[in-house]
Amino acid sequence: MQTSGFRQVGPGSEIARESGVRRASLVAVVTALGCASGSGDGGEGAADGGGRQCTTSLECDDGDRCSAEACDQASGSCITSPIDWCAGATPIVDEDFESRPERPMNHAFLDAGEGEDGWRAAAAPGCPVGVATVVDDAFEGYGKPAAFVNGEGGWLFTTPSGGSVTLVDAPGADGYAMQVLGSSASGSYGQAVHLLTPQAQGWVELRIRAPGNFKAKFVQLVEEGDTRFHLLFDTDGQIKYSSGGTHVALRSYTEDVWYQVRIEWDGERDRASVTIDGQAHPDLALSAPIDDYVDALRVKTATAEGLSFWVDDVRASGGEDVDDGAGSLRVGAAQASCQATARATLAFPPVRAGALDLDLMADGSAGPYELRLVDSEGAEGDSGGERIALSLEEGGGFAWSQDGVKIALPVDSHWTPGDWIHLTIRWQGAIDAVDVAIGDDPPAIRLRPEAAIVRGVDRLRVIAPPGGALWVDDLRISATSGP
Repeated sequence: MQTSGFRQVGPGSEIARESGVRRASLVAVVTALGCASGSGDGGEGAADGGGRQCTTSLECDDGDRCSAEACDQASGSCITSPIDWCAGATPIVDEDFESRPERPMNHAFLDAGEGEDGWRAAAAPGCPVGVATVVDDAFEGYGKPAAFVNGEGGWLFTTPSGGSVTLVDAPGADGYAMQVLGSSASGSYGQAVHLLTPQAQGWVELRIRAPGNFKAKFVQLVEEGDTRFHLLFDTDGQIKYSSGGTHVALRSYTEDVWYQVRIEWDGERDRASVTIDGQAHPDLALSAPIDDYVDALRVKTATAEGLSFWVDDVRASGGEDVDDGAGSLRVGAAQASCQATARATLAFPPVRAGALDLDLMADGSAGPYELRLVDSEGAEGDSGGERIALSLEEGGGFAWSQDGVKIALPVDSHWTPGDWIHLTIRWQGAIDAVDVAIGDDPPAIRLRPEAAIVRGVDRLRVIAPPGGALWVDDLRISATSGP
């Protein structure tokens, strides 16, 4: 089933995953939902697992969500078992929330609605919905400088009239650094932007080295493309910040010297603090007020003729809990300033028999956190609405909505703030049955939907309470064979 914007995969395709803990949970979960006990052709023994030797089942997982792997302790070999329902599945959504240059997963993408992959965000001031992005780049992992192109590592370049952004073996960088360069041509400059997790409060750190003061160099915190805080290494040899457009000097700088810079911002107060080589400059005004949150870091040269500069060791807040180094959808702010409910809704083609497979993490500051599968239209005479609702309750338990009433799920698994947990929900509309598997807790629990699944569910809603945040990663939705 081809759906514009969704990334499609065929049944049984391998999807690499970095987190061993989350992979181990997956094996137990999919087993609970019905793995064949034999090989791919229905035979007794599982495949040889590619001939891999093992001591634990974790070592056997190959990232294929349509098979479960285990370690046979007697032989020390990996055993593979196919998943029966997966063999008849048609993948519809396959999203790992990595930023890509042609489709950066930021709040603007989510707010674009159904024209952009079916996502729509509902956020309030101080309660952003966006992709939690890991920014921790020492520029050493690209293999060679030629591999550092637009989009790699989450960096997006603008280089008019001969400007450039490249990796170079910079002096004093202990390896590669990012060089931002403008040429002598009119209007030339180099610019590099990295998306940040949308945050009303946060910080960025970087090292910066200017080879001279012939051309201004800018470090900017950005909201929806507009500069909110502006730090510049100016042509008079001074490091300055912009207070409502007026440049105010903080200290001098010397050419060919690396400076360690940290910028912290507070959107509630519209203030920032800058620390340069350990010297703090607190409570500075912004260039322009923050409406909701900062969502990007921008470094660039001025357009006047002159030299470039180097940037190294860039880090930022907001992505520390994303364990695969790429990104995850974060719904809510995880801070007290958020006083409203935040949600993200994904639209997809109606699925009457299908499966939802994803990883979840909650911050634990509030509750409940909710997942809902919705029929937006319903059958004839039915206005549609919620069909499946699962919530993470305060105290670590799970609850299910049935006949308009929440019931606690009788599972051994509990969720823990700051820890990822795997979840699979399989629904079969013809018999009004839902199977739920959580973490390592087998077997799957058989439940009823909130209302009959006649047309098929076509919306996923992820909801965080005021002051809370819920992360989602490695999201898959499939139409499956069966009733």
